[in-house]
Amino acid sequence: MSEIGASLLQLSGNYTNESNSFIPENLAIGYKTYNFNVNNELIINTSPIYDKIIPECIILSNNGYTHSLFFFQTYINPLTLNFTIDNKNILKIPLNLLWNLKSPEIFDNKLYLQIPFDMFFGKIHLCGLRDNVVKFSIEYSNIHLAGNNSMNIYQTQPINFELLCKTYSIDQRNIGSYVDISNNSIQQISSIQINVLNNINGHEFRIKTNRFRGFIKGFFIESTNIFNCLQEITFYTNQFIRFQYNPYLIKQKCIKINSDMIYFPFNFEEQYENNCNSSYRGSINFDGIESHFLNLKFLHRIPNIRIYALSKNNYTQIDGIFNIQNMYTSFNSYENFDSHNLTPIDELIRPFIQRDMPYVSQLLNRKIEEQDNNTCPIEQTEIQPNQRYMLCCKCQNCYNEYSIIEWFVRQNNSDLNKTCPTCREIWSDYNVYINNHF
Repeated sequence: MSEIGASLLQLSGNYTNESNSFIPENLAIGYKTYNFNVNNELIINTSPIYDKIIPECIILSNNGYTHSLFFFQTYINPLTLNFTIDNKNILKIPLNLLWNLKSPEIFDNKLYLQIPFDMFFGKIHLCGLRDNVVKFSIEYSNIHLAGNNSMNIYQTQPINFELLCKTYSIDQRNIGSYVDISNNSIQQISSIQINVLNNINGHEFRIKTNRFRGFIKGFFIESTNIFNCLQEITFYTNQFIRFQYNPYLIKQKCIKINSDMIYFPFNFEEQYENNCNSSYRGSINFDGIESHFLNLKFLHRIPNIRIYALSKNNYTQIDGIFNIQNMYTSFNSYENFDSHNLTPIDELIRPFIQRDMPYVSQLLNRKIEEQDNNTCPIEQTEIQPNQRYMLCCKCQNCYNEYSIIEWFVRQNNSDLNKTCPTCREIWSDYNVYINNHF
């Protein structure tokens, strides 16, 4: 026996352990392409059934016709890849997110769109799901909201879909009674897209995030040239500022996916690619918050923006039984506006300021006048052009909108008469003003 083998024998203690240490897992890795049917559905439980698979690419083609990247990018905008087991929704991934996470490529008139499936789910253990229906499908969500021109694409340019999967074949003698990794996380993606035709105040967006459910560990934020144009990220939970990032913090703490997408983590020490439970340290349980919203400011007007929330479910798979805990169904919504005006949010002010009294608030344009004090006494910063503020009618102090709302919230909730933090007079004007003439 060699010196290395003798050393291994001394460490292992017997010939059996030494012998097993030299036997690798009998694992064959290959690739297989599955074709979606005419209904854009694909059932994996067909011969040959591999022990494990992991999807790597969605392939799009149009019977040999040549299409540009721009065509495909327009085509996939409202599409999602759905993964179900026995009609239970496991994953719903917007193809547009995949486009941004990894640049697609065209080979032989086919678009290859990569799927970081490890990030969302990991390997699919088919050997433990032989009696279950494992299905992928392409969903055309809310196509009618994409505009008439986009709708014509789907009617006149039908696309064929394929799924390229890495396959794993294991020596059947090594499987035995199948017990899977327990308490795995499935990373879910839900999204809200806002489209605006004529955005007067299009440099700022306020997005209600109450539709997102469960533990969220961050947002992907997508818009044209966002990495260079986004100037401020503010996230409010129960009327208090949880995060407020200026351009420096955006560059330092957010992750640039590409020029059109960034990832805004709630804990920048954890990676979005990691789908284990420990990667959700610092996440926020949206179910435990009464109200929350995201406010984004840009250098200039933009026509649309899309927010993807990264959340999770847990699952166990033991002896062919697949079970999901904390089931939250992902969604992808589209909101179209002629103009996305930043009106005061009733949910933000009414429950905390005027619980039992008549309450009127409007969004008005008002240039700060000479007799006004345009330095917010709370923040000690000047109210800038186009910035939103509230005004005390007694002392004429201008307050940053959310700073004064936080002051109101901190006051005794049983006292319906909120007061100015400077002059202590009863606050009477709940309008929100924009510092401009128009």
